[in-house]
Amino acid sequence: MPTAPHPQSTDELFQALKENDRRPYGRTRTVTAEELVDAAEQFADPVPLVHALLELQEAYTYGSEPRKSPVVFARLLTLFDEQPDVFDERLRHMLFWRFKWVAHALRQLPEIPLASLRQWLTEMRDRYEKAGLGLQPYYGQAYVLAAHVGEDTTLAYELWASRTRTRLSDCEACEICERALYHLAAGDDERALSTWEPVLAGKESCQEEPARSVSHALLPLLRTGRADRARELHLAGYRSCRRNPSMSQEVGRHLEFCALTGNEARGLELLAENRSLFDEVDSPLDLLGFLTGVEALLQRVEFLGRGELPVAGYAGRTWTVAGLRAEVRGRADDLAARFDARNGTTAHTDRRRARLDRAPLLDALELTLRPRSLDDVTLAVPVAPVAAPAARTAAAVPESLPELIARARALDEQGHPDAQACWARLRTLVLARDYTHPDDPAVGPLVQLRADLLADEAGRAGEKDEFAVAADLYEEAAGLYEDAGLPGQAALARASALLASAEIPAQGAADATEAKTAALTAAHASIVRLQEETPGLVPYQEARLLRLRATALGLRLQTSGSEEHVAPVFAEADLLHAFATRHDVVGQISGALLLRASTYALSGDLPTAVTEIDAVVDRLKAHGPAWHLPRTLGLRGRLQLGLRDAQTAYGDLTEGLRLAADWPADAVDTSRLHGDLAEACMHLGRPDEALRHLTRSAEVDLRRGSRTDAFCAYSNAAQLSLDLGRVEDCIALLDSLLAEPDVAAGDWTTGSWLSCA
Repeated sequence: MPTAPHPQSTDELFQALKENDRRPYGRTRTVTAEELVDAAEQFADPVPLVHALLELQEAYTYGSEPRKSPVVFARLLTLFDEQPDVFDERLRHMLFWRFKWVAHALRQLPEIPLASLRQWLTEMRDRYEKAGLGLQPYYGQAYVLAAHVGEDTTLAYELWASRTRTRLSDCEACEICERALYHLAAGDDERALSTWEPVLAGKESCQEEPARSVSHALLPLLRTGRADRARELHLAGYRSCRRNPSMSQEVGRHLEFCALTGNEARGLELLAENRSLFDEVDSPLDLLGFLTGVEALLQRVEFLGRGELPVAGYAGRTWTVAGLRAEVRGRADDLAARFDARNGTTAHTDRRRARLDRAPLLDALELTLRPRSLDDVTLAVPVAPVAAPAARTAAAVPESLPELIARARALDEQGHPDAQACWARLRTLVLARDYTHPDDPAVGPLVQLRADLLADEAGRAGEKDEFAVAADLYEEAAGLYEDAGLPGQAALARASALLASAEIPAQGAADATEAKTAALTAAHASIVRLQEETPGLVPYQEARLLRLRATALGLRLQTSGSEEHVAPVFAEADLLHAFATRHDVVGQISGALLLRASTYALSGDLPTAVTEIDAVVDRLKAHGPAWHLPRTLGLRGRLQLGLRDAQTAYGDLTEGLRLAADWPADAVDTSRLHGDLAEACMHLGRPDEALRHLTRSAEVDLRRGSRTDAFCAYSNAAQLSLDLGRVEDCIALLDSLLAEPDVAAGDWTTGSWLSCA
């Protein structure tokens, strides 16, 4: 391994330490840190040596080398005892913080006697007391040791959890995880998950979180019926720990999750991706956790009669599932026995056995872009899509059928995203053979409900750009509304059909732009006539028709780019705003303002567009509707990108994505937010983060059925992987895409691929 020149001055040393701190944890960073300690020893000033030793201990700790971390800390402690004045307030804080690191390292080594572990905790307590520091961190370590050994943790937990946190306490995310694990060990999945929620939702994080909590929460989520959340967290959490020696236990739990959800093939692929961990993990405790997860996966595959399959294992020989399982079982049994002998309990053997005795929790849970079976297994290394942040749980769907219908219509009238769950439930009920429609005048006839469901289905088709399907469904809904004697609803459906029809690409037109522009002009005129000719429109229907009129002209401007088409959009937007304000139709007020901002943007006046949209954001924060805010922040972020202010754009898009977690992805276009964030990250020189957002964007598109958009995002991610030098990731991802049935059959055209560029 090449080494850098030794720094010749303290300034050069500190610069080298700063550069090394940017490197990922692993052998390169660790070896460099060792060399920098050697270099620091040449200077008379001890301060550079203290900094170099701190960097080296961090490299050992997060590089999964627990045997070396305490040795480095001993040198630091000696320097502190001999020359306390060398340690300023920051260095002193770091020193006392790392007493916990040493306690963690010693627990990981079965050759260290239990008495020595307890002696170290006594040393920590004495040092804290002498320094006038609070003892909550000490009691935290005492609790973790009790849990590790398998003792009754009730008292140790109370002594820790009941104390006030101090500056030296573990971060909120880590402490949340420990509290959740306490409840999990007690068999209380619900309380554990409730405790975990701030971390799982991304509100608390650190170096190891939320990846650590995610890996522990996967099975409780499955046991409590939250399979979709478990799927999302698996996809998001795995990427944070893969190929990381210090997070090998987390990788093991993801492998176990695959084994228990019918994803044995994906589990073998993830194992191949993490093959290096067999040899790189120097922590016996981490290795035990990893190997147990590996064995749980291999055991399941062998149970399915596929023990002869090739599998990635220890370097130097070819492995089958059965052969590797036997090897792993022997090594893991030995490690568990060594820890139990040190601790004087059977805790680690018992925990290991409990994991291996678990039966599958689900027959199948689709995790990846392409569902795989064991027949598809190769040793290729896949790239796992990452899920978007988990959405807010929608309000409870009413049990009473009349209440459910009334709530669905009320929410739909507001444009509220929770209407989706109500319509989905009603669709299931209406399709059942034993469905009986309520004989209730307030509910209306069955034909009205069928029209409602068709209109909802049409809206979802339009969101996927399936305009022909949407137009047909809207027309059918309009006919049913007329049969039900509801001319206002029929007019809304027919106007929506007109707009959807105008967006259908013209076949055989010499000038597609001119044809679409003409179609949108005609659609606008037809919607105006429809509104004028329909009697008895209530305010929300009138406002929605005005919105459709304005949208038609906005789309026309977007299509033509003609300056003469700007003023008509402003006129319609102002008409909508005045009407919605007069009748207090809150959602359409913000819709009109947003349309004005978009029109300024389309006309090329980005600064004015930003000023306008600032006002929209302020109004939404003050008056709502809240579900408009993520989209609006997303638009402001795109405008900032247009103004080449990537940092401000990043802030808006990140905030939009955070707020989007409260709503279904379709309601706020989470996919677009991730895609725009990827662009902002690239401008800011953050390609790794951009890659994460691209894969999340693709995953959202895939879940909502927008397969072409998903493939485009994945292919862009593959290109970025290639640009980053991750050739295997790029090849594996493209291989996954090319194996898609519609791609392999040629249904996804070359033009579609090119449109992704």
